[in-house]
Amino acid sequence: DNVSIAPLEKNCNNLLLNGDAEYGDTPSFWTHWAVNANGGEEITVVQESANNHVFRVSNRQTPADGIHQFVDPRCLVAGQGMKLVARMKLVLKGTNQGVSCDPADTRVNFACPPVRVRPWGQDDREFYMSNRPNWSANGFNQYEVEITVDNVIANSDRVSVGIRGYNDEWDMLIDDIRLEPVV
Repeated sequence: DNVSIAPLEKNCNNLLLNGDAEYGDTPSFWTHWAVNANGGEEITVVQESANNHVFRVSNRQTPADGIHQFVDPRCLVAGQGMKLVARMKLVLKGTNQGVSCDPADTRVNFACPPVRVRPWGQDDREFYMSNRPNWSANGFNQYEVEITVDNVIANSDRVSVGIRGYNDEWDMLIDDIRLEPVV
């Protein structure tokens, strides 16, 4: 009966858990963000190749639907830059037919998916791709979004980081997701 509770050690190298989907199942680390709780959005793990699994975000009913994860707010310091990086492919809803997004556009039906940071009880902060590659519909693309932590985010005790706010006719395949400090 020697039970003790101690706070977790702070690790700010990567704030997201299970970003590479290699457990082969959909863990509770990633949660769907659905405007309509009964909308049917799904996060599944699909096999991309013999040795690799990816998340598939599908059945979104509105552009605002997507995935998110709560992060350790102790790692979010005002003025600090963070970078979310991943491998991403967009496909037409319910198919494997690739589609292109425009990294330079911010209109919901054309833009690549933005990262939304939500300090709980506040409005989203929306960030778009910073690396601006030519998007290929035929394969996975390097996805990078730089985030600047503001005072509201830094002072919040509950912060969600998500990928949502894109064309609801697209499913997203995503893998190797990391949120790390910019050095």
